[in-house]
Amino acid sequence: MVQRRPSPPPVLPGFTHIRLLGTGGFADVFLYEQNMPRRQVAVKVMLADVVTDSVRRMFQAEANLMAQLSSHPGIITVYQA
Repeated sequence: MVQRRPSPPPVLPGFTHIRLLGTGGFADVFLYEQNMPRRQVAVKVMLADVVTDSVRRMFQAEANLMAQLSSHPGIITVYQA
């Protein structure tokens, strides 16, 4: 299987891009540093060419589930989706 090239990291006001963390079938994940409060955050960016209503619903369900489980030490904290 041929791996695709990652999408360019988006410019996000208040955040500084650090590096790519990983790629998937419908999104790329980038490491950013939030300027205020200063902390490192992962930003998941859906790929424009594969976004459908179904993919959007899956993304929303994932974000909601991760937010509900964020008190678990093995689950990330969702700050915004």
